[in-house]
Amino acid sequence: MERLEKPLSVSKILDVSFKIIRYNFLKILFIPLILLGPLYVLQALIMLMSGAPFIHDPSTSLWFWNQLPVPGDALDFPNYSPPQLIAFVLLSLLSLVALPVAYAALMIATAQIRRSEDFTAFVTIRQAFSRYLALLGGSAVYFLISLLLFLALSLPLGIFLAVSTFVGTLAIVVCIVLGIVGLVAITYFLTRWSFFFPALVFEKVAPGIGKSWQLTHRSVWRIIGFYLIISIISLLIFGVFQTAAILLLGNSILATLIVDCSSLITTVILVVAVTIFYFDLRVRNDAADVKELLAGFTPSADSSAPVQQDVDAYDPS
Repeated sequence: MERLEKPLSVSKILDVSFKIIRYNFLKILFIPLILLGPLYVLQALIMLMSGAPFIHDPSTSLWFWNQLPVPGDALDFPNYSPPQLIAFVLLSLLSLVALPVAYAALMIATAQIRRSEDFTAFVTIRQAFSRYLALLGGSAVYFLISLLLFLALSLPLGIFLAVSTFVGTLAIVVCIVLGIVGLVAITYFLTRWSFFFPALVFEKVAPGIGKSWQLTHRSVWRIIGFYLIISIISLLIFGVFQTAAILLLGNSILATLIVDCSSLITTVILVVAVTIFYFDLRVRNDAADVKELLAGFTPSADSSAPVQQDVDAYDPS
């Protein structure tokens, strides 16, 4: 049985992630369902109060581009009644609590599966709640940094276009070049800081930005490639469910619930893969707690257990 002795390739990280999901799918999926399921029900109630059909929207046609929902169709904010406004505000506030806790609980469950430990959804959720303020604060810091970086790029470009003495095409070309350079720089920095969330969950640091910068040293383009691959996989899965639901059911409540459920699946895929990647970065850059990490892959007495075998095979040959 292989042990965790050297870093993993991106393909191996994805392979291990999907094996973990496959052998523990329902148990893992139950975690975000507990937290996000009530939000989906509340969203359905808001749509029902706004007059949206439950099963099928007879006003939609069979053509796909006419079936796509227009933002605001189901939740037309200016036309909200007072009960709808209250429900919408409640939905927004609950999302601020449920989303970070769901992500953290999924990460904790993934780590426990990696160590061949049993877990229950409610215990992982309780553990995630204990880090809620740190998770919220770290997420707010990352969001503000992202916003400031994009403002730092867009404002100078806007001013340049406004006061530029260049003529027509030349000014556009200069802006495109500067914009590309700026986006590459933003991508680099946001990637370096992007593992703040698992650092907050597992290492009790806050806001986690500095720890993420340390972990992602010399792995930036590898991480970007990983994000591109996992995003494409998630978008394909989500797109299949969304297309089928809209084509068959139109802009109905049931279609929205089906799309919401597909988002749970893509959330699980993303969070599990990011968690495995985080532990890989620790092995690559921290060289800390390696014995503990290796101990997490010690085969159990029942070596025929499929999850144990696959998690033990975490190290690439």
